[in-house]
Amino acid sequence: MRQSEKADVKLAKDHWQRPRPFVGTHEAVCTEGDRWRLSSSGAYPSGHTTWGWSTALVLSELLPERSTALLQRGRVYGESRIICGVHWVSDVQEGYLVGAAEIATMHGDADFRADMEAARAELAILKAHGTQPDAQTCAIEEDAAHHSPLTPSP
Repeated sequence: MRQSEKADVKLAKDHWQRPRPFVGTHEAVCTEGDRWRLSSSGAYPSGHTTWGWSTALVLSELLPERSTALLQRGRVYGESRIICGVHWVSDVQEGYLVGAAEIATMHGDADFRADMEAARAELAILKAHGTQPDAQTCAIEEDAAHHSPLTPSP
């Protein structure tokens, strides 16, 4: 999954060459150590968002009973790129669209569909014998997900 996404995102970044929000300013970013590398990489679309959203889509398909939480986490992953000052809102929005398009395209590939079936079987075994995630950590993440920079608070 990752290789096709990287290639598509790179083509778009090379085409648009949109500077990141912090380029030419002294705005802080969450990962100061990455500032130089990121400053030479285009912002549009967000590759991290593309990857995070496509992963959330695949996992929600494999675990439909956890779909809401998985998709919420995929959304928050993209939004973190805005919060960290390395992407504009439209970069992240396009990342969601590219991620969805990638997964839709991959469903036309017989190997991908076979991998999904194998993953379903593997997950069934893990669900039968696995451990539960830490409830306190889940509650903290759930609360944070309800404070989106892209949607108004209730």
